[in-house]
Amino acid sequence: MDKLRLFPGVRGLIQAVKQAGLKIAIATSSDRSKFQAAFKQVGLREEQFDLIVTGSEIKHTKPHPEIYLTTAKKLGLKPSNCLVIEDSITGVEAAKKAGAFFKSGELKY
Repeated sequence: MDKLRLFPGVRGLIQAVKQAGLKIAIATSSDRSKFQAAFKQVGLREEQFDLIVTGSEIKHTKPHPEIYLTTAKKLGLKPSNCLVIEDSITGVEAAKKAGAFFKSGELKY
């Protein structure tokens, strides 16, 4: 397996969001074990996030909006008050369907 890498700016973005006192979550279609392996490989820790929702917790995968609707609800937020950062077309479609703001592509922070 190729070594996974974070997009440039991800660590700085996580730190800035936390310093601003905002909630931060991961919503991934991967199952929990694959997610945990990937997280370990890129050097992130689950405790850096307020919530992690994985594909193991939902019935419908992206581009269905369920994962973003579930994440927003668990955070106690309306989807329209959430910013989704995505790296896939199906993820962007899911964010749009959920009514969230979204950003796709490479982060420049």
